[in-house]
Amino acid sequence: MSMELDRLAIASVGAVVAVVIWLGWSALNWVWLRPRRLERRLREQGLSGTSYKLLFGDVKDSSVMTERAKSSPISFSQDILPRVLPFLHNSVETYG
Repeated sequence: MSMELDRLAIASVGAVVAVVIWLGWSALNWVWLRPRRLERRLREQGLSGTSYKLLFGDVKDSSVMTERAKSSPISFSQDILPRVLPFLHNSVETYG
């Protein structure tokens, strides 16, 4: 009886470890490996852009540019994109 419980416990622990390893690999693939592969393929095709940054991406840069655009006075021209979407405007100007 004790031997059967030991085998069952070992099998259960092994199954749990296998599931945890699989979930960890899936998360790593989703968060880091797949975006880096996609970035590399896009660069091979000639598309440049900002590098992949884990979790938050370009949020900090975007918020800094938005605050800077809000603090400057509005020009009276019809070109409002630098004021409304400064990060997008900068990306288009920089990367095409």
